[in-house]
Amino acid sequence: MIVILWSASSEKEAKTISRGLIEKRYAACSSMIPKVVSIYGWDGKINESSEVLVAIKTRPEKYADVERYIIENSAYDTPEIAEIKVTNALPAYLSWLKQMVDA
Repeated sequence: MIVILWSASSEKEAKTISRGLIEKRYAACSSMIPKVVSIYGWDGKINESSEVLVAIKTRPEKYADVERYIIENSAYDTPEIAEIKVTNALPAYLSWLKQMVDA
């Protein structure tokens, strides 16, 4: 299992892309944390934005599909997409995840 962190530009974008990921069975679950404030360097300036942090739960072999789908549908030119490997998880949860996501 992996968790993919992604920062969406809005709650609407986060929900729309998350639904698409679930419909395509690229992910089993997508959890959204709204109103995250990000401070970052871009184009030689320090910027501050309100974003939605999304935690996408899936299998490692689906990372490329998730990444491609987000890039194709995100408002950002360079969206934050980062994989976190899960080393331990409740076996029943892992079983559910495997059922939800095609291998």
